[in-house]
Amino acid sequence: MTTRTPREVVTALLDGVAAGRWDDLAELYATDTVVRHPFARDASALLTGREALRAHFGRLASSGMSLAAREPVTVYETTDPEIVVARFTYAGTDATDTPIEMAACFIWRIRDGLIVDAHDYLDTPRPTDPKDFA
Repeated sequence: MTTRTPREVVTALLDGVAAGRWDDLAELYATDTVVRHPFARDASALLTGREALRAHFGRLASSGMSLAAREPVTVYETTDPEIVVARFTYAGTDATDTPIEMAACFIWRIRDGLIVDAHDYLDTPRPTDPKDFA
């Protein structure tokens, strides 16, 4: 089996989220991964280890939320071959089936095809229909 490139890992995660394959996503992370969601105000602000990610994705799966990265998805490779930056907007529905979108910027360190360190900057989900802002 060939090791995924950082760009391929980004694609695998975004494809898995869009397909609702929440159970598979934790396998993209190293066993000792550290994931930070700096804008989060709950337990997801710092997730340490693959099993914490598995539980996190399980909560998302049971929430009823659906998401897909809307084009354009911009992936920046850096002079450090382990670092990749991805910028995009998630679009989908929340648990009440309200259409939402949220901007995202991921900064990841990927080693041997696995995410070992991640900073996932996710905006607050916002309704896409102006009447939902009232």
